[in-house]
Amino acid sequence: MNIDKNSKILVIGLGLIGGSIAQGLKKKGYFIGGIDVCENTINYAFKNDIISVGKSFYDKEFIKDFNENKALKTHKHKKVIRKNNLWRCE
Repeated sequence: MNIDKNSKILVIGLGLIGGSIAQGLKKKGYFIGGIDVCENTINYAFKNDIISVGKSFYDKEFIKDFNENKALKTHKHKKVIRKNNLWRCE
């Protein structure tokens, strides 16, 4: 996947895999958004410069700023879809 440096990338799940991907992309200069169900994980990601912005809950205003082709889902037990220009986890 060719990703423009101006793209906003959303990483859903900031555990070992998602956090590592987010950190690597952030170090290369990408704008990284993160979502994780654990508030402590979001706080850790901010503190350690792993993400640019983040939420620990579903927020349609936050998620709509990310292109659907630039979302990385790292939780295989969740289905992430975009319908009517909004992201949703099921």
